[in-house]
Amino acid sequence: ANPRLRGRAARMARLRALLADGSSWERSVPFRDPPASADGAGLAIRAKLMLPGALPPAPVVEFALELIDLTGQWAKQPALFFQSGRESEPLVQAVEQLAGRFGRVPIYSAVEVEPWSRIPERRWALVPYER
Repeated sequence: ANPRLRGRAARMARLRALLADGSSWERSVPFRDPPASADGAGLAIRAKLMLPGALPPAPVVEFALELIDLTGQWAKQPALFFQSGRESEPLVQAVEQLAGRFGRVPIYSAVEVEPWSRIPERRWALVPYER
């Protein structure tokens, strides 16, 4: 309804409720793809609340919805794993960021070692991803 917020997307929603028994309830709903419409956000929140044990334990007296981390634009997050070399640039960047943060490469590739072996553990090995 606010024209200043039109076309902006939120990365997370925080739901807060005051319950009839006097207690409070809070749930955070992170969005995988930031929705730019109320319908998209409503579907994501509804899906999260349909999970077992997600609803408040008592009737709701007051309810508040807060949208967090508003973005100026919305887009879909690209996949990290591709077949061609040019498209693998996001993966290389992600590996470099993780290596800088942790001091080692925390991503591994499965490499075929002994395909003739009858023991499954000997057929494949995990090796650190090479940049």
